[in-house]
Order: sequence, then C-alpha cells, then structure tokens
Amino acid sequence: MSCIGFDTLHIGGQYRHFKGDIYTVIGVANDVDDMSSPLVIYIDAGGILWARRFADFMGEVDRERYPDAAQDTRFKYIGERVEEV
Repeated sequence: MSCIGFDTLHIGGQYRHFKGDIYTVIGVANDVDDMSSPLVIYIDAGGILWARRFADFMGEVDRERYPDAAQDTRFKYIGERVEEV
C-alpha cells in the first residue's frame, strides 16, 4: 500500500469491532467525492460489505458515548483470516 498510514492496515486481516463483531478487510477504495479520504472496505460474517473512512476505521472509540468499551480503538487487528477446509 503506498498511502501514508496504510502500513498499519492488513488487507485480508481480521479485525474486531469494539462492539464485538469480527470483520475481514478486503481492500481500500477511493472516495470519488473526497480523494484525500480513502475508504476501508470490509466484510462481515454474513457477507455484507461495509465501507468506512480510513481515519475512522483506525480511530479511537468515543469514550463519552461508549465508556465501557473493552478496547481503545474502533477496530483492533486480531490476525489473518483462516480459511476453513
């Protein structure tokens, strides 16, 4: 990945959302309305695709809204996706 900060994003990696669900990052996309704010594209266990601005994806949990969150970041890398055989 050639963009600043993307060295911390693992394409194909699994991430736990601070509310507990697990997602797999499948890529990064350009926002046609704001090329300076790339989007992280990720998928949930049910096959639904999601997109979130990179800064928000890698950002911290809002402690005022979620004071009891178990992790500090919105998404936490938990490892590479393991394919079931």
